[in-house]
Amino acid sequence: MDIENREEKIYVLREQGLTYTQIALVFNISRSRAQQIYFCAKYKKEVFETLPPLKKCLSKRTQKVLCKHFGSENIFVNPQIIADLGWHQTIKIKNIGRKSIREIAFALYSLGIIKYEDGWLDFYRSEMKNV
Repeated sequence: MDIENREEKIYVLREQGLTYTQIALVFNISRSRAQQIYFCAKYKKEVFETLPPLKKCLSKRTQKVLCKHFGSENIFVNPQIIADLGWHQTIKIKNIGRKSIREIAFALYSLGIIKYEDGWLDFYRSEMKNV
């Protein structure tokens, strides 16, 4: 049984009223592990789908840094603000490094907010010269 299938079954069983102990016996896992899997599945089903697309693409660390810098989570609703800054300005944000810039650039590109020709991808070209 694959992990996603197990997660879905645990979620369904818990929603049907089974205890974590009963679920743990079915899957041969600990009670606390059954609870962890359930809460993870619940988050994906009930919260994750309501998040702005940019927030779904970024790690928690990068999300926290952007929230702190911009003062609210509204930055995820309007990611064009980040795109307009460009990587030269974004990398100056405290605790944003090369890895975060790559992550942000990939997210913006995959969401169609930036294009291949935009300056964000210059970061990759400059980084490749250093390798």
